[in-house]
Amino acid sequence: MDRYARHSVLPWFGPDGQQKLAGSSVLIVGCGGTGCACSAFLARAGVGAINICDPDTVKSTDLHRQLLFTEEDVKKGRSKPAAARERLAAANSTVSIEAVDSRFDSRSAAGLIEGIDLLLDCSDNFETRMLINDVCLKHSIPWVHGACVGTTGIVIPFPRRQTACYRCIVDHIPAPGSVPTNEEAGILGPVAGITGSLDAAEAIRMLLEPEAATQRIVHFDTRSYLYESIEVRRKPGCPACVDRNFEYLSGRETR
Repeated sequence: MDRYARHSVLPWFGPDGQQKLAGSSVLIVGCGGTGCACSAFLARAGVGAINICDPDTVKSTDLHRQLLFTEEDVKKGRSKPAAARERLAAANSTVSIEAVDSRFDSRSAAGLIEGIDLLLDCSDNFETRMLINDVCLKHSIPWVHGACVGTTGIVIPFPRRQTACYRCIVDHIPAPGSVPTNEEAGILGPVAGITGSLDAAEAIRMLLEPEAATQRIVHFDTRSYLYESIEVRRKPGCPACVDRNFEYLSGRETR
């Protein structure tokens, strides 16, 4: 039986959708808990080319939520993209997977986005998110933001057409210490998996039906069972999507 048979019977997906996925290319920035889950589902879904960018190596504190890695990876000090590529290739040998063992920054961004159809932000810091927003706006690339901490997660799709951008929602980088990190607040392992799964679902939807993609903030809390879908609108005078002032891409980062 065709490995994608369960996709093909979905009325909105079908064989044509599977072929479209096979011809698609995505960049995943960040290969932590969210990035592991997201890349695993996209590889198994048959996305043709997946590039994974992350400068970190696997550590023991990663293993409770980063499902592509093992204790052996920790012992060998393996890079996250290289270890992920090995596991993803074992799951689907028909997918082209590139491991990029470097940071996504203002110098490397333009080269890393070349030829991609969609970017997935699975990073863990606001500087990278602001840069992703800039480069995707400048080059008209749709992207999906996903983040989580504690027992909560958030996912926001940014379609290619004229919609709100990340800076309409987060105007500036928060002051150091004002937003808790996973190291400070902790992270429940399954929360990263849920966030990454939602990222992958949004990515597939945007690749197959770009004109039907709707923009909203999806926020959930696994402890309270709260699930919210919040409408977002473009902010008048936004420096990025309205004024086209790409401060983070140019290296003129401001807080």
